[in-house]
Amino acid sequence: MTIAPLADRLDAEVPERPALRVIRSGARIDLDGAEQAVSDLLLALGQDPGAEHTRETPRRVAAAYAELLTPREFTFTTFANDE
Repeated sequence: MTIAPLADRLDAEVPERPALRVIRSGARIDLDGAEQAVSDLLLALGQDPGAEHTRETPRRVAAAYAELLTPREFTFTTFANDE
């Protein structure tokens, strides 16, 4: 088996491939439900979710998890693998 020189392989036409994309699923994040769950967790841990130092915690935690668990759309970069 002989392998063509690199220059010849780089000049060869690469067939067009469809772009691969990641898309979101239809699932929606229930921020109100997530905030309530965080409030419930704080209560279970003996903390007052209405106290001055924890008042915004349920909203912040729910928003952080929503951002963390929501994938961004992007296009894959693919390379031919003819070897």
